[in-house]
Amino acid sequence: CKEPVEPLTLDEIADRCHAPDE
Repeated sequence: CKEPVEPLTLDEIADRCHAPDE
C-alpha cells in the first residue's frame, strides 16, 4: 500500500490501500 501524496481521510487512504498497485 503506497501512501497518498495528498492528505486524505482515513476512508480514502483505506480505499487506496485496498486498491491493487499497478
